[in-house]
Amino acid sequence: MKLYRIQQNLLILILLLIPFVSIGEVSTLIHGELLPETVGSGSIVFMKWLKDIILICIILIGIFINLGLNFRRKYILVFLILSLSVAPSIIMSVNSSFIAIASGIRWLLPVFLVFFISSAVSYKFITFLTKILIGIFFVHFSFQWIEFFFAEPWYGINRFGFSNRNPGVFLIPNTGAFFTLNCLYFIVFLSKFSFSLKIFFIFLSFISVILTLSGTGLILLLILTFFFFFKKRYSKYFIYLFILFFIFLFLGISAFESRGSDYINISGGERLNIVHDIFVNASMFSDKFGQGTNTAFILGVGYILDSLYASLIFNLGWFGFIGILLPFILFLLKSCLLKDISLFVFLLFYSLYSFTTISFEVYPVNIIFAILISFFWKNVNKKKYY
Repeated sequence: MKLYRIQQNLLILILLLIPFVSIGEVSTLIHGELLPETVGSGSIVFMKWLKDIILICIILIGIFINLGLNFRRKYILVFLILSLSVAPSIIMSVNSSFIAIASGIRWLLPVFLVFFISSAVSYKFITFLTKILIGIFFVHFSFQWIEFFFAEPWYGINRFGFSNRNPGVFLIPNTGAFFTLNCLYFIVFLSKFSFSLKIFFIFLSFISVILTLSGTGLILLLILTFFFFFKKRYSKYFIYLFILFFIFLFLGISAFESRGSDYINISGGERLNIVHDIFVNASMFSDKFGQGTNTAFILGVGYILDSLYASLIFNLGWFGFIGILLPFILFLLKSCLLKDISLFVFLLFYSLYSFTTISFEVYPVNIIFAILISFFWKNVNKKKYY
């Protein structure tokens, strides 16, 4: 079997683990046995380790593939920029906690994964992956309804006496919403499904996002829906877009009333304060590499930041922050120059989500992100992906 096919199988396997990685925490959530000190640890630790081991294997196989191809030239410059961006902060942090440094390396793995899976990521693979994600979505969606009717009120109770926020196969509602939207992105922008089937999945995704009560999720759903209709071939359906928009907005506002009238100030304001403080106090390089990660926080050696941008600044300083974001910004500009809606929406989608989450650490978001970046990088000049 060719090495890239082994990579493809491992990428599928790492995503098939989605329903199992947090199943212990989800089970305790449903039965009302979840405690604050157990959040993030889970009862099936083996699955979490297995996920990381598979990720490392994928990268190692990718190294062998790239050695045989003399490493693709167009990747070398960006690889060097990213490596040089993170190296100073790692070196300056060598005397700090080993756990923190290991957490920082784990935090960066999905970023460097992009360079080692290009041979495995083709449109045929994306098509197959879409079907896998749809299957996992229905499992996730089913768990949301089980939680809605039967889960204990860890996230509160709505006005009808049912569970307020339902994250599905994840513990965090925001992650559940974004997984739903990842699946929707594949369906509406990268598949050959019919228009009516795509509309059906938009409807299911709306229900799924409302079940999580994720404000970020609702905003991103509206953005995805808008750009889906924005495509020229669907422009004649714009009137339906506006109808859908007002329905979504009305139902969304009604549902979010259960989170309190001041939830935007509480949820968004706290995150903005954290980002502001990190940016104001940042230096050129950081000597706290890895401490601004969720993993380090769970292990008791880090800080909670709730934003990828705050995490980048905290772990890498201004030098690393600019170095990591520069390729992303150039990619975004290229999508505008090429008028590539699929690529533009993908980059906008992830950049907005990263304001409220350290997306490098959110499984399976980080794996899907790496797959899509690699796919677009190979095909961006084709302007059409299927």
